[in-house]
Amino acid sequence: MNTIGKQLKIERKNRGLTQSEMCQPILSTSYYAKVEKGYHKIAAEDLLSILKQNKIDVIDFFISLEKKGATDISYEQLIHLAWSEAHLKQDIPKLHRLKKSVDHNQVMSKKQKALLLALLDLSIAGLSDSLISMPPDTKQLLQNYLFTLPTWNKLKLSVYGNALRVYTIESNQLFINSILKKELTSYTLSNRCIILTILLNFISICIESNQDKLASNYLEFINRETSFPENFFQKTLGHYFTLLLLARQNKQIPMEELTAIYKVLTLTGLSQYATELEIFFKNHTSIVN
Repeated sequence: MNTIGKQLKIERKNRGLTQSEMCQPILSTSYYAKVEKGYHKIAAEDLLSILKQNKIDVIDFFISLEKKGATDISYEQLIHLAWSEAHLKQDIPKLHRLKKSVDHNQVMSKKQKALLLALLDLSIAGLSDSLISMPPDTKQLLQNYLFTLPTWNKLKLSVYGNALRVYTIESNQLFINSILKKELTSYTLSNRCIILTILLNFISICIESNQDKLASNYLEFINRETSFPENFFQKTLGHYFTLLLLARQNKQIPMEELTAIYKVLTLTGLSQYATELEIFFKNHTSIVN
């Protein structure tokens, strides 16, 4: 039976790397050596970091495991692999490949397959701007799954963050208020960044629905959050929405700050996103002017 460790060893040997070169600084060499031998398991986050560090395609890695009947990859890891690929590379053809592979898998239970396929459908729909056409059964399956997860860990936050636009404002408030029952500082920094992204997406939905007061209430959580290099993107967008909401109240705003936001995004390789934000600003200030 092939294992993650054996597949990692194959990838490492193919690249002519030592174990230290393959795993450090993510894992100690001694721990990684035991992963290759199948003595230790590897966390999904560490696995993804090692794959990315060594430029190993996540989907191809998963399919290699699946074809050889690997069973030591946990269900949570499967989900992380799928979502990571969807959001980092936005590669719809590869998502379809993964969906086909999962569909033909003989190891996973029907329940596992149904949920993973629903998650992949969500990724594809989100990247294709067709979330509105998602079947009600798929939406309900994802919502039920979220309710079964006991804590707002990285997995649950990631799943919800990407399903957010398929739910009503009222349903999203229930989820978000559940997240915010705990102080943001009680979450890890990486999870806080996911939460801030969730809030930003929900704020945009509120603005699209002309619920500016609701948007402002949730924007306060972002603006109160301490700035770190890790949340620079979210804090920048928080300022963008602050300016947008002020403009929607017909208040004078410093346009040079808005221009600076677009410029920063463009300089960091997000020119298309900067253009989308500029269009969003124009479309949603003309509504109230």
